[in-house]
Amino acid sequence: MTPPSPTDIVNIPWEIILPTATAVLGAFGVTIRLLYKAFQKQLDEKTEHNHELVVQLSERVDKYYSAHERLRDKWDEFLREYLKIDSTRGQKVEALFRVVDLMQKAVDGIPRNLNSKVEEAFTHSLSELKLYVRELVSKGH
Repeated sequence: MTPPSPTDIVNIPWEIILPTATAVLGAFGVTIRLLYKAFQKQLDEKTEHNHELVVQLSERVDKYYSAHERLRDKWDEFLREYLKIDSTRGQKVEALFRVVDLMQKAVDGIPRNLNSKVEEAFTHSLSELKLYVRELVSKGH
């Protein structure tokens, strides 16, 4: 059998080209759809996981607010006691500075802890998503 000439390739009947092209496009479409569904499922899982992390962080923030309320109540209690104390002015000022220092330490720790947890969760989710997309792309080729 002789190899096909350029004119023979151009003269391929539509009865062969059309079903072949349809099959190739169909297979390509199914592959893309499967990849899209897999990516969408993974993205939904990541979104759900991130939502759970946000809920947990929200609960922690609520605990920080309740701790703040307790600290404020302690502060109010201290002020009431301070007014009752009948001692020298220096002792009162020293006690006030100790309470202020304790309050400042507690308040300073709140944003740092909260920000680090949010950044850690976001970085972890983003790196997992990148790895998954790379894996999908490498499997697709």
